Amino acid sequence: MPSVVHLFLTSLAILFPSVAFARCADATTPALTCQIAGKQQRVNLCLTQDSAIYSYGMADAPPELTLTAKLTDLDYRRRDGAGSTIDEVVTFRSGDHAFQIDMGFDGGDDPYLSSLAEYTRLTVTRGDTQLAALECAPPTIERAYDRIAGAMRDVGRDKDSNVQTLPEEGWQPLPPVSNIPECERVPNSNADTCWDWGSIAERHGQTADAIAFYDKACDEGFISPNCYYVGKFRLLNPQFRDYGKAADRFRLVCEDDDIGTGPYGCKYIGWMHHTGTGQMKDPQLAWYYLNRACFTHNDGQFIDAEGCHFLANMPSSHQMAQRWAIKLRNMSPLCRWRWAAPTAPKPFAAI
Repeated sequence: MPSVVHLFLTSLAILFPSVAFARCADATTPALTCQIAGKQQRVNLCLTQDSAIYSYGMADAPPELTLTAKLTDLDYRRRDGAGSTIDEVVTFRSGDHAFQIDMGFDGGDDPYLSSLAEYTRLTVTRGDTQLAALECAPPTIERAYDRIAGAMRDVGRDKDSNVQTLPEEGWQPLPPVSNIPECERVPNSNADTCWDWGSIAERHGQTADAIAFYDKACDEGFISPNCYYVGKFRLLNPQFRDYGKAADRFRLVCEDDDIGTGPYGCKYIGWMHHTGTGQMKDPQLAWYYLNRACFTHNDGQFIDAEGCHFLANMPSSHQMAQRWAIKLRNMSPLCRWRWAAPTAPKPFAAI
């Protein structure tokens, strides 16, 4: 029996007779093709010299729906960032119906974050009501990075629908890390040029190159998010595991004032000392770092809840707090400030 989504999309072909029903012709240039997870239907984005064409339907049959938009008017938006990233969002419209295609990367099902997994999602809405939300099966996704942006530039358009400047060129091969003289801060951003290169490498499965770029940025003082990502790779990924490097990077993150990654870095290094994973098992250091993760890293309410969980389950957590309080009372005012301040450069080694 056809699914509700299948019947809905098929009905659109009847409701909108003005839409051209034809699969992308051989003369067009493919930008994206993928198969909906658990279904036989495919999503296609193809380009002509002046238009973008969206089609949906069975691979071996005429499309159930085809929509065309001029590249000069196409609703095209670019987004970027760490972690789960939506690179491109393309929306086609017909009447009050919208067909939005999100293309990007996230951690996928990889428990070790060895590379970012590519995804494509199709959302169909009518007005403010969502009618369908479909996701492509990752192995079926074939996408030409920045090809849509390049086609838009070819027709004289240099801004996306958010008035952001389109990239000059598509994805290029990575330069060797040794060829990058130094990392530079990206204007109006908390990112840097080495982070950008590392993100590109990670998205294309070049994990060793990604770590090298993140490491370079970390060494040059761009702590967040570079040091944090190196720490996670070195701790969680068996292929690149280096407990000493992971601990070094997490300490830097924990003592940095970035509220986005700081508490998480404290959690990881605290957990390593709490469990004796790659570091000497040390309840005092574990308590210090987990306490920072949960309470003292910053003045806001930015914490790592898992760090709080580890802290609460430490057998001697209450006694450790009492002993630390006694230690602080016996210190001079200057030393007390040094150890108690949220940005203390080094944790105490023993009580």
